[in-house]
Parts: sequence; structure tokens; C-alpha cells
Amino acid sequence: MSLKAVLFDFNGVIINDEPIHLQLIDEILIQENLQPQRVNERQASLGRSDRACFGQLLANRGRVGNENYLTQLLYRKAQAYVVELEKIEKLPLYPGVEDLIFQVRSRNLKLGLYFLIILNILSA
Repeated sequence: MSLKAVLFDFNGVIINDEPIHLQLIDEILIQENLQPQRVNERQASLGRSDRACFGQLLANRGRVGNENYLTQLLYRKAQAYVVELEKIEKLPLYPGVEDLIFQVRSRNLKLGLYFLIILNILSA
């Protein structure tokens, strides 16, 4: 069986958008009259879903968030994320990604990008 297509996850694989996510989380916390993330919280939030991250951050600040409240925060973050990406002239690609994409395309393989921002709202 030969390779017919390559599928990449967009966030954290194609682009280094971690600083954007961390900034947006802090902005939402401040909008909610809460303290921004502490250094150890930033480290703990990496690789977790936004829902889990916000749930823990709220708990760390003594605020209980029901599912509806968390969903509203996640929706606001998703909207802000799209706005931030639209502001960027050149996406912060990881080193070597452009060359890898070129190699995939030069072999006439189909290329797919998996972009999960809105769906992240619903995941636990």
C-alpha cells in the first residue's frame, strides 16, 4: 500500500501558536476580573484542552464555572483566536514545515490540514 495523502494538525504542528493561546487566556481571565496565569499554570496548561485549562484556572482562583459558563469563555477565546490569526501577515510556521509541505506536494500527494478551534469548545 502506498502513501496517498498526508494530514497535518494545524495548531502546534504547522504553526507555533502557543503564545497566541496563552495571551488570549490571560486576556479572558482579566476580562473576568481574575488574575492572569502564573508561570507554573502556563506550563501546566500546555497540551490540555481549553476546557480543562479554563476549568483548572477558575478553580485555582476560587471560582466555580458551570458548563455553560465554560462554553461561553471558550467561544470568546475561539472568536478572539480567529481575529488574532487574521492580523498576522505571515503565520509562525515551525522550522522545516514549508520544505516538508513542498516535498509532499511535489510527490503529488494530497495534503490536508486539521484545524480544531471551534470543536475544542465541545471537547472535555
